[in-house]
Amino acid sequence: MKRHRISTENPTFSKDTVKLPPFAQPPHDALFVRDDGPESRENTQGVRPGAAATPPPSWEEVYREQLEALLQTRPDLAFAVSLGELCDPTHAMDACHRIRRQIPSLSIPITAAVCRLLSQELPDGEADFWQAQTFFLRGEGEGCYQIGLCNLLLYIQFHQTHEDVALNAWRQAVEHFRRGGSAGHVDCMEGARLLAVIGHDVPFSLPEDIQAPLPTLDPDDRRETESFYWCLRLAEAGDSGHALALARAYRRSRPVDRVRAEYWYHAALKGGNSLAGKELFQLYRDGEFSDETGRNGAVCLLVATLLSRKAGKLSDEDMAQLEREGGERIGPQIAACKADGEALARHFRTAAQKRNAARQRERDEIAAQSDARLDEIYVNIQARQRFLAAEDMRAQLTEAATRTKTSGRLRRNRLRNSPPASSREDGPRRSFARPDKH
Repeated sequence: MKRHRISTENPTFSKDTVKLPPFAQPPHDALFVRDDGPESRENTQGVRPGAAATPPPSWEEVYREQLEALLQTRPDLAFAVSLGELCDPTHAMDACHRIRRQIPSLSIPITAAVCRLLSQELPDGEADFWQAQTFFLRGEGEGCYQIGLCNLLLYIQFHQTHEDVALNAWRQAVEHFRRGGSAGHVDCMEGARLLAVIGHDVPFSLPEDIQAPLPTLDPDDRRETESFYWCLRLAEAGDSGHALALARAYRRSRPVDRVRAEYWYHAALKGGNSLAGKELFQLYRDGEFSDETGRNGAVCLLVATLLSRKAGKLSDEDMAQLEREGGERIGPQIAACKADGEALARHFRTAAQKRNAARQRERDEIAAQSDARLDEIYVNIQARQRFLAAEDMRAQLTEAATRTKTSGRLRRNRLRNSPPASSREDGPRRSFARPDKH
């Protein structure tokens, strides 16, 4: 199957036409991850000498770009939705049938999302049936993620013409990402965090097993609790970008929590994040974090430099530059920590590659299992169709029997309420043999 870019070749998604939900709000910069906030981009745009500076993107544009990046994680789903020409909720099931004829495996999560969104128009248990088939095909975590992405695609399809249906699709995406994230699916955690940052109106309660207090930037911002909860879960799962975001948030928290901030900076550096090492070095150099000997700052600077350059060793010229950058206290420790820094950089890089490879193997295993289970799902679908046909026949027979009983009861009531024969004796009598004779 051809993979189409959602924003250009595939009409399902276009950043210029998608409208954000009404509960979207401008975010605090610390809620962004991997320096994708508008404030952090302001100084990263390359500007030619004499050229006008490019204005930083608005928060709406940033949100749309992040939604596009989320949908790009499974681009075939967007392509499958475009094949069904899903534009009207009243014909959504017909669109699912069209998709099933062309891409059977991708039609399962799409149908599950449509049935859950439009359950009032369908037989009882239809949404549960298709969701169960999706979980059987992909597993609960991946199944929730694909249904959640399908709900976001339905939001994009319906938001211009059926706003109420579109907002319910957004809420359904929140629920499915939460369920998959609770099951440990990393992509679902990222989806749940992004929708929490953008905004929604689905209530959220922290699990009781949360022990450490989460950062507090703005007590009036209801998005903070959920977004930082999923950030914590992702950081614990080894995501270096979210570990860095969590460290920054603890530094800005009210009150400031430097102990947890330093811990998550180191966790981000261990995950291979060179920017975390740079910031950690600056914090050691400026005295915000304790480093009496300067050794911690020197190691962080060495590791961050090696990771950013994707190098295994540093030249003498590089070492001289790092010594000048380290200053009077950290600079003299650079040469002594060179071997440790190179060893740690190799170790962190290798560990990050192993984590990425493990996630890719997990996705490959899910895809292999899906191919093997698709035939069984066909059997389940046929059995479901026979069951619904039998239910329709049973309902028709019951309705016919009820109609017969009702008509018989009405006839008896008419006879019971008719006047007695004695009251008709004085009236004229019509002969059945000769209607013209009385």
